[in-house]
Amino acid sequence: MRRVSASAWREYVEAHARVQSAARNELVAFFDTLPWGVDDAAATAVLVEKAVEIARLYGIADATLSAAFYDEVMEMFGAVLPPADVLAPSPQFVAQDVADAVSTAKSAESARTLAGGAVAGHVKRAGVETMMGAAQRDGAMWAWVCIGDTCAFCRALGSNGWQYASRSVRAGNHAEHIHDGCDCQFMVKPKDASLDIDGYDPEKLLNEYLAADSGGTSKDKINAMRRAAYTPEAAKRMNARRRELYRQANDND
Repeated sequence: MRRVSASAWREYVEAHARVQSAARNELVAFFDTLPWGVDDAAATAVLVEKAVEIARLYGIADATLSAAFYDEVMEMFGAVLPPADVLAPSPQFVAQDVADAVSTAKSAESARTLAGGAVAGHVKRAGVETMMGAAQRDGAMWAWVCIGDTCAFCRALGSNGWQYASRSVRAGNHAEHIHDGCDCQFMVKPKDASLDIDGYDPEKLLNEYLAADSGGTSKDKINAMRRAAYTPEAAKRMNARRRELYRQANDND
């Protein structure tokens, strides 16, 4: 069985996180240059246009990381396949999400945060969709790998373990739930190959999901997992990690 070390996986995840943080920070900086309070409609239109530009630039960078990683993993197993296709974010969805973030925000500070998060989320989705698309094309297997402090929804997805990358599984829209600061990523392998990722324990995640005290629906269970996992200490760790990623992104600008 081949194995991916925890340090190698963290390096891969953090490379993505730096790209996403850089995209968010660039949009936030641009947000502050606009004439809010003078002509909000014009400012929103300019912000949306800039958001689409930033999402495409950094989204392609994130997707390129995913494509290269996919190709390396498949090559490691000796699979001879065409290179993974790099997918860019949808300009329409980026524009809609950023416009919605501004229109629903109750303050300029909230609008800035939500708009930056929307762009970072679309950048990550480009990378995830690139990995998903290549795996589906090649009949590979995938797993949503979440290690450490991750959200309840991601842990529920991670509890599925290795699955065949089929159209029906992809129809669950894994990439749509992705939020700003999400550290989880897809790992892939050729069909029926043996691969272990240090720190990823889908059986443990499944037991957590099944044991969740709830009304029985998937949504209820995820909410119960969220409540059970929340502690002030966990919140501090997650916030500290986000601050470190923001710092790394700024250092690399």
